[in-house]
Amino acid sequence: MEYWESIGAEQARRIGAVQEFLPIFKREDAFNNEYISKIKNAGLIYFSGGDPGYLATTLHSTPLWDEIESNWRLGAALAGCSAGAMALSSDVPNFFKMKNVGIPGLNVIPNLRPIPHYNKFFGWIPDSAAKIVMKAPEGNVIIGIDEDTALVSGLDAGTSLIEKKWQVHGKSGVHILSGAPVARYSAGEQIIFA
Repeated sequence: MEYWESIGAEQARRIGAVQEFLPIFKREDAFNNEYISKIKNAGLIYFSGGDPGYLATTLHSTPLWDEIESNWRLGAALAGCSAGAMALSSDVPNFFKMKNVGIPGLNVIPNLRPIPHYNKFFGWIPDSAAKIVMKAPEGNVIIGIDEDTALVSGLDAGTSLIEKKWQVHGKSGVHILSGAPVARYSAGEQIIFA
């Protein structure tokens, strides 16, 4: 955890922000009023890496998640890298059970399943885990996001969902792998999900 905290501190320093690390390690922590109160005025809420299923299960349907979602809908930025990005989807791969349906995610990016570190990911995990990641529920779009790359969108003022228009930022690319026409997008390009 110290590793992830230090990475977050370095990223905050680079953008001139002040980091407030919240040690949400267990589901009980997501009911802690001290942590919940610190979310209200956050300008950026950032989820780091680890286990995406554990992160989603820890936060799902908790007062902390309710406050995060409320603050985000009021204009705060919400971001995740690695497992943090995967937990934001509606369905997180369950690496412990080979099923098409995974663990319920935080549903910020419904019908998208991001695969972070895409340019390295399949070299890190066994074939059995790769098959799980590529088995998303019907109607989901599986996207690979290379390292040092981000896919960015915003709230659609007309609905409660994320806009369908996204933009690629960073050094590498974003790949549409299934659920939509297969393609690769580079920095500056936009992706529109139907």
